[in-house]
Amino acid sequence: MRNILIIFVFLVVVAVPFSVQAQNGSIIAINYAPALPLGNTANFASNFTGRGVSFETYFMKTKNSGFGIELVTNGFADKRSNESVHAGTVTVTGNQFRAGSATSIMPTYIFVIGDNSTFKPFLSLGTGLSFLTHQRDMGIFVQRETATHVAVRPEVGAMFKISDYVGIKVSSKYYQTFGSEAIDAQSFIGFNLGFVMLNF
Repeated sequence: MRNILIIFVFLVVVAVPFSVQAQNGSIIAINYAPALPLGNTANFASNFTGRGVSFETYFMKTKNSGFGIELVTNGFADKRSNESVHAGTVTVTGNQFRAGSATSIMPTYIFVIGDNSTFKPFLSLGTGLSFLTHQRDMGIFVQRETATHVAVRPEVGAMFKISDYVGIKVSSKYYQTFGSEAIDAQSFIGFNLGFVMLNF
């Protein structure tokens, strides 16, 4: 978590001066990002999670399109009954507590639809790396797996300007990673509600 915070602060510090100088404007957004697990992610931890946050910044090349970067982290948790943990030749069965996390950093592209000055619907696409952790706890037995996956995420949403440079953002994102030997491919839907600074 400390490393994530350091990266987050670094991105903010770097993004702000660049956004001020961006020739055709910029977008900076900080989002609350709950998520709904799907597929293999739901098989591991099926509960809807409210533990998520994301940071995004875009530098607009035109009034309708730009490139940027996203940092997002989500945590998933679940409790399962009658599950087993295997440690060498020992197998323990009982209540199992599961915790998973997905932290992604990815370059992104955004396309803003239309030229309305107040209501700005948009589409975006990102692809990058996702750092995954799965942990199973059962008493004194702990199993922990980590993996780094290539990830892709499309997004659809809208920004609502509430003053000259401040707005609210709502969107949905679909995250898909490509599996490895340690952890299978993961997928979930992210829901973003955020504070956005925009000057285009």
